[in-house]
Amino acid sequence: MNVAIAQNGFSSFNNALEEFNKHQKHLEQLGWALVSEGLEEKVSIWLLHRHFDLRQNEVMYRAFGKQSYVQLPVDKSSVELSPISWRVNSGKLEAIEFAQEGQFTVSKEEQAAIESIARMIEKLGMSGTFGIVLNEASEIGDMPTFERNDDHARILFTSSLAESLDQEVSYHPSVIRFYHDNGQLCMNTRKRCLNCPSCNLSIPLIDAHPSSFHATNLFGLGVNATIPPTSTVTFANKLAHHIEKRIEREM
Repeated sequence: MNVAIAQNGFSSFNNALEEFNKHQKHLEQLGWALVSEGLEEKVSIWLLHRHFDLRQNEVMYRAFGKQSYVQLPVDKSSVELSPISWRVNSGKLEAIEFAQEGQFTVSKEEQAAIESIARMIEKLGMSGTFGIVLNEASEIGDMPTFERNDDHARILFTSSLAESLDQEVSYHPSVIRFYHDNGQLCMNTRKRCLNCPSCNLSIPLIDAHPSSFHATNLFGLGVNATIPPTSTVTFANKLAHHIEKRIEREM
């Protein structure tokens, strides 16, 4: 399975939201199944979408700080990686996003339960809309998180710091966590994505910067960086660390 081809086939975020609204009636059924499998602390359901295209050899890699994380395309052949999110294809899991090898683990029992949820997603006709993501890899403590993108630099930035966000724009659910309380099923939209105009566009692969791209004031954080055409895990980790230090100085 070519991850880039799979992810490039996802809808833009705004189009994915339309599919989300169509399938809301099935979410409760899916949520109860997830809770009954004992997975509410392990995984959540995420809205399949893309912000920019990937090259054939690229996968989306997530690098973490304490209060934020970044995602950017890396060369999948450069290092061993661990999956953190999956889509469902013909009832089977296909890894879509990745983190550093060994950073997050899934036991055999958890894997079997997650595969059961994957089959239900397929059965409910939602495999083109919803995937599965590890909670540890999408959450920052107990705070809700907000995702923004820079489509020219091909970077996603997720933070729990509301004061770093533009209050004039709209954010919509992208990750849904289920839990039960006194016999009632509850849904918590722990992660939200910026409803940005560029997310309506299909950005041609050829427009992804063919040479290094110099990004200035990334996400309004005062971070400048020269982004290579395809990043390495080392570069991604250094960028996440640099952004985290900047956030700490602002607090």
